[in-house]
Amino acid sequence: MKKKIERVLKTKQYAPFLLRDPETPNYPYAEEGKKLRWYIRENRGFDFRGVGFLFKEYYAYANDRGEWDMANAFNRAIPEHDNPWLEFEERYFT
Repeated sequence: MKKKIERVLKTKQYAPFLLRDPETPNYPYAEEGKKLRWYIRENRGFDFRGVGFLFKEYYAYANDRGEWDMANAFNRAIPEHDNPWLEFEERYFT
């Protein structure tokens, strides 16, 4: 099974995948106010540790003195396009 997954994921790196809990009774219907139990995230690779998906990505800045800052109010890992559940995702940190 591991070899089959590796074969598929190697050709689909940086592609969006639907990750979901198989026990979810209401998939694909999201309910207002309830946390989703499925996500669309990018595949970032496959190695000895397993499959890697991107869940958090933020804008950051570093100057020439080595000082840095991060804008963690907006999660860029949540895709804006081809995501029917975008309105139910917690994109902004409040």
